[in-house]
Amino acid sequence: MIASLLGSIGLFLPGMILMTDGLKDAAGEALRRVLSRFVRGPLSALLSGAG
Repeated sequence: MIASLLGSIGLFLPGMILMTDGLKDAAGEALRRVLSRFVRGPLSALLSGAG
């Protein structure tokens, strides 16, 4: 059971890293511009992230 759990985590974490890198490459600067337009301060960033 523990080995299965550790194996699952071992596959999940690299998968998340690869997906994050892929999304950064795909969206890149366009996503950064859109987010900076909608998020002006810490409170709006928090509400936007929660949503």
